[in-house]
Amino acid sequence: MDVRRHRVFAAALATTVGASLLAGCSALGLSTGSDSENNIPTAEPRVPTLNVTTAESAPVDTLSTASSEPIANPSRDLTRNVQSALNARGIDAGPADGYAGKKTVLAIRIFKIARRMEVTDYITPQLLDELDI
Repeated sequence: MDVRRHRVFAAALATTVGASLLAGCSALGLSTGSDSENNIPTAEPRVPTLNVTTAESAPVDTLSTASSEPIANPSRDLTRNVQSALNARGIDAGPADGYAGKKTVLAIRIFKIARRMEVTDYITPQLLDELDI
C-alpha cells in the first residue's frame, strides 16, 4: 500500500512542478508548445535582444586603460594625496598623514564601490585616474 501512495504523491508532485515551470516560462515570456507524439508541453526559449556596448564599439574616452593592479609600496606623498582627494570628495579617509590606516582603507573601498570599480583595499593606477591624481 505504501508504494501506491508514493506513486500517487510522485505523480501529483510532478504535475504541480510542471505547472509551476510552465507558469514561470509564461511569466518570462518564453513560448510554449507541445510534443505532439507524447502530448508533453515543452518550452522553447526566445533569446532577448540586448543593447550592449562592447569594448570594441565603445568610444575611446570611456574606456579605462588604467590598471587595477595594486601599486607596490606607494610613497607617503602619494598616500597623502589620495587621502586628501578622498577627504575633498566627502569620504572620510582620516588625517592626510601618508599612512594608510583603517579609515583610509575603508574610504578607498567606499570610493571604489561608488565608482563601480573592482573593490580592493589598495591604491591602484585606476584609483589615481578616477581621483585625478
